[in-house]
Amino acid sequence: MLSLINAFLFIKRLSPENQIILSTYEDEVPLELEKYVDKIILNSDPGADHFRVNPWPIGNGLRNQSANISRMLRSTVSGLEQTQSTFVIKTRVELIPADYSKFVFWLDDISENILQSNAPLIGFFLQHYSGITFSVNGILGMIPDTLQYGRTETLRNLWVSSEKFWQQNFNVITRSRIRFPITSEQVLGVNYLHLFCDFPLSDELGKLRRNYKSVKLIRALIVAERDYFKWSSYKTSGLSANYLRGTLNININRFKYLDSISVILKMLCVVYLKSIYHHFRRYLLGFQNLAKNR
Repeated sequence: MLSLINAFLFIKRLSPENQIILSTYEDEVPLELEKYVDKIILNSDPGADHFRVNPWPIGNGLRNQSANISRMLRSTVSGLEQTQSTFVIKTRVELIPADYSKFVFWLDDISENILQSNAPLIGFFLQHYSGITFSVNGILGMIPDTLQYGRTETLRNLWVSSEKFWQQNFNVITRSRIRFPITSEQVLGVNYLHLFCDFPLSDELGKLRRNYKSVKLIRALIVAERDYFKWSSYKTSGLSANYLRGTLNININRFKYLDSISVILKMLCVVYLKSIYHHFRRYLLGFQNLAKNR
């Protein structure tokens, strides 16, 4: 708790205009935090989303049959709707400044990068991204939800559109015959591509699933990765918690951007190979866990 309070005080010392908004649910915020933040939003709980998140034997119990996408969308939309600043960082409360000198340098760099353009730029850590330029697991069309930064207007439009899309199309994109339904990060990704990169979301609605790939999606992603996505490195941020184990040491300056057909084709080959590998790896781990529990 003390580290959280110190981080809040530090953010306010950087500029009195900085807003700290906590958007959450009942009984999630200790009372002693109230005087250190500008606003606490307690949302009505929409409840868990019940659908088959993963097929047997992947996952177990409730994790295999429900997700908290509606909760994440609602709390984030509420926070963004109350934000008055031009620039915003959306993050989990566990990701707070720890190394203050690093954080100041990182904040100055990312905010200048975003604010010098009127384009709908959005930033996040490359270590938590999976796309064409860099693929963790072969999934395309995603934007990480752990931490994002950009103009408030851009993030607000993205999250409001994503919540509306999720509510209106829940039964279609989580229907039982889809073995691997779309992830929360893909909900954000395809809505961003629809809003800013001419991705025909309504035309592709019935095809959406975790391993969805198409020429239309790839074309939109090329535009986004080349012109709109702004990556930074977790290591340079000075933030406190590491949700990105396994990819922490990635040097983002090593990656080639999408500047030629040959580079794009090579990267897409990697994406498809990782998709196959990751798919069977999850099944293998599922069977191994079953064997251990017997």
